[in-house]
Amino acid sequence: MRTFDPWVGNRYATEGIGGKRLLILGESHHGGETCNYSTFTSQVIRDEAVGEKSHKRRNFFGRAHRLIVGGRGGFSYAKREDFWSRVAFYNFIQSALDNPRDRPTNEMWQTAREPFLDTLRELAPRFMLVLDIELCRNLPPLPDGICVCPIQHPSSVGFSYDKWQPKVLSMIAANS
Repeated sequence: MRTFDPWVGNRYATEGIGGKRLLILGESHHGGETCNYSTFTSQVIRDEAVGEKSHKRRNFFGRAHRLIVGGRGGFSYAKREDFWSRVAFYNFIQSALDNPRDRPTNEMWQTAREPFLDTLRELAPRFMLVLDIELCRNLPPLPDGICVCPIQHPSSVGFSYDKWQPKVLSMIAANS
């Protein structure tokens, strides 16, 4: 059973990125039991990826955004709003961890598989940007037709646009 519904931008199905549906896949939410409700992901995207508030996680969402559209520097509210209206975002692990450094248990990885596959069937993405190499290793076999690009976690030490951005942009360009 899915705890966290995905964020689905209002132009995801009709316009997407380059006319294609892009799912951005994260690993997990953090904050413990207080986060375990269905609309939490959408609230996080509205508040921290799109919103004008300054949050510590903005860096994570800003890096994901920049990986897909290219370039450097910050984004205006209008640019963030436009981008997040075109993509879907889903966290694989379906129970919030207490802290960002906490790791999912084997049981969490296993129980997240079926809700994830259900989400893929619902969203039917063409592209999937996986925001962590370990997360990619823990994914179940995927349906045919989804182009996957796994990258190093955008908040990890040593993350480099120079290394990952060309791979992401190449995936999108090659499959548009």
